[in-house]
Amino acid sequence: MKLLLLETDSDFARVLTQVLDKAGFRVEQVPSAAKALSRVRTSLPDLLILGLDGDLAKGDQLLTSLRKEPVGATLP
Repeated sequence: MKLLLLETDSDFARVLTQVLDKAGFRVEQVPSAAKALSRVRTSLPDLLILGLDGDLAKGDQLLTSLRKEPVGATLP
């Protein structure tokens, strides 16, 4: 299963990626909502994980944008 992780805290992202890798997931980490949106458009992940602790508004805006596009409308 391919996961896209949006997390601005690089240390936390590294640890979470290691844990998810060990559990058998393929993880790609991006540091911004803009990069996450770009990646979803070019390579749809099976699951998007948003780190909402830093800037809730950007994560919320990303979800709103994704839900308006056919590619992201059903993304869990």
